[in-house]
Amino acid sequence: MKQTDIFIFPPIKIQQILYGNFIIKINLSLTNTPHFTYKITSPIGKKTLDFLVQYFFEKTNPQLKLPLNWTGISPFTKKVLIALSKNIGFGEWISYKELATIIGNPNSARAVGQALNKNPWPIIIPCHRVLKSTGSLGGFSSGINIKKFLLRHERIYYKK
Repeated sequence: MKQTDIFIFPPIKIQQILYGNFIIKINLSLTNTPHFTYKITSPIGKKTLDFLVQYFFEKTNPQLKLPLNWTGISPFTKKVLIALSKNIGFGEWISYKELATIIGNPNSARAVGQALNKNPWPIIIPCHRVLKSTGSLGGFSSGINIKKFLLRHERIYYKK
């Protein structure tokens, strides 16, 4: 059974889509809602709320493990996402090339970027922390304005 939880951390709206006891997707969008609010419909929702409160209000790298559904994720993309989540903390950034080197494929920076673009769980697996080697933004599946907001939130400075 599919369920959806909504969390508003202005200016970000976070929609969590679950199937059974696993998170299958997180959608990020900008919102004009001026205050923090949430609507939880799933048992996982409270745990996700705790994760997001740690991230947004306590400004830390949440240590909570959320149940992610890895079905349909390629082995390469999974390797990239796991390496990112294990190696880069709150307020830190890494380049696509450095991440490619960590996973043992130093010449696959472009493929790493494509894998990050397929990340179904932005914020939970913080692909916004990956920048170009020059320190400039690169891309972000949820839009560049959300990436800029998340980087500013973490006090990660980037080249314009």
